[in-house]
Amino acid sequence: MKFRIIVITLAFICQCIQTQSQQSTANKGLKDYFKDHFNVGVAVSPRALKTDEAALIIREFNSITAENAMKMGPIHPFENVYNWAGGDSIAAFAKRNKMKMRGHTLCWHNQTPRWLFFDSSTNQQVTKEVLLQRLKEHITTVVTRYKDVIYVWDVVNEVISDKADEFFRPSLWYQICGEEFIEKAFQWAHE
Repeated sequence: MKFRIIVITLAFICQCIQTQSQQSTANKGLKDYFKDHFNVGVAVSPRALKTDEAALIIREFNSITAENAMKMGPIHPFENVYNWAGGDSIAAFAKRNKMKMRGHTLCWHNQTPRWLFFDSSTNQQVTKEVLLQRLKEHITTVVTRYKDVIYVWDVVNEVISDKADEFFRPSLWYQICGEEFIEKAFQWAHE
């Protein structure tokens, strides 16, 4: 009788271990398989974090990047006007789920509002000094707001041209400031 109880107990324990192993494998995501090697990240929108995709993101990834919500146009559409809603919701999601967050992006040739490059009263291009001051204020404000959640920033995005016959992309950043805006952006991001 004792032997039969022991066999039944061992069979039950083995079944529990197998079930538990299947459950833990089923709940594992990419981030779990590569945790000792690197972070596994995904670009997200605030909308995605309010849908069924949120569970997938939590299971598979340990790092997130704001797809568009932190680019200059969406986050700083007008001088002295910031739209924090999208960035804040992604940052809150990262904190809540103990995920790392990458900031994307502080300076880019696309999705940059017109007010940065043009004087509102004259409609003329601003000077290099004015544009650099606007860039500094933008970087300082955004980086300061998210310094407790973002571990690294994409500072200047796609500054190199896609064309074989030119090195720097001929963006308004480059046309007005030359390559100096690149160095300054990194300097202010580090500060």
